[in-house]
Amino acid sequence: MVITVHARGFSLSEPLRQYVENCLAAATRPFGSAVSSVTARLTDVNAGRGGNDKQCRLVAVLPRRPGIVTEALHADAYISIEQSSSRMRRAISHALGRRARPARLPSKYMDMAKASDGQMPVISQ
Repeated sequence: MVITVHARGFSLSEPLRQYVENCLAAATRPFGSAVSSVTARLTDVNAGRGGNDKQCRLVAVLPRRPGIVTEALHADAYISIEQSSSRMRRAISHALGRRARPARLPSKYMDMAKASDGQMPVISQ
């Protein structure tokens, strides 16, 4: 997967760039090769006037599907990156029609494991 980071209205520091790359890698990891690239655009909306002015806009490209766009706006750039990448993970999951986390066993199997020696039962098909 290719991750591209752009900044507008402020200089992009190396720690901020790495934070973006780490958040996007974590958000897209469950989907493997289903995501071909993600572009992050960080913008200082108010440019020095204060307030909620750090915008993170993410665009994910999935083969044979429309692009997915998420945005977040916050006074702290790191928080806007985190919020937008979290939204990206949910949007990709929705677009692919699958969960980002592995499914849990039904509660009846969990009760059986508690009642026995603590080992999960083997379910054969």
